Amino acid sequence: MPALRNAAAALLCLASASAGATQVIDTTGDWTGDQATGWWGTAQTFTVPALDRVLESWSFDQPGADAAGYSFSIRALVGGLPTGATLWSTSVTGAAASGHQQFDAIDLALNAGQQYAAVIVYQGQLGLDLNFTGDSYAGGSSFWSEDPTDPTRWTALPALDHSFRAVFGPASPAPEADSAAMLLAGGGLLAAVLRRRNRRHAG
Repeated sequence: MPALRNAAAALLCLASASAGATQVIDTTGDWTGDQATGWWGTAQTFTVPALDRVLESWSFDQPGADAAGYSFSIRALVGGLPTGATLWSTSVTGAAASGHQQFDAIDLALNAGQQYAAVIVYQGQLGLDLNFTGDSYAGGSSFWSEDPTDPTRWTALPALDHSFRAVFGPASPAPEADSAAMLLAGGGLLAAVLRRRNRRHAG
């Protein structure tokens, strides 16, 4: 029925308008073969985009991390250092700790325009730890540590960045009053059309 199709199309348009696009920070294309080794901890600071402030995923590559594994976390900064509160964390061990590292479904809402840190703490030092680039990302920099449990042992290296890819998506705010009213009206129209159609079939 034309009325039913039109109402459904209107609701789909409203739903599409409320969905935002993702933003990506990607330095992997700037990697030229540099690999770090011998560090117990490293971190990459990043700036949250103004609109898409939900960190959805983070990935990086490390060709030969120790099988003892590592922890990966998103942390707040304290005095510009990656030593603040842990906001999200996970651990990886065994063979999975080497190669491409992909963390999906992080879904961490952060403050737009604020800096945070993606922190890697290794449980061993064998092999190569991490791919890194030159200063290819203006929104943050790398930190390195021989003892990540000691806040005074983190060293900033602004001329270096991790080779990483971060994906941010939009937060899910409550619908604006006008949008909510239109959705309700559209739902009511669909219900009315369905009731009228059911009465016609019943008759």
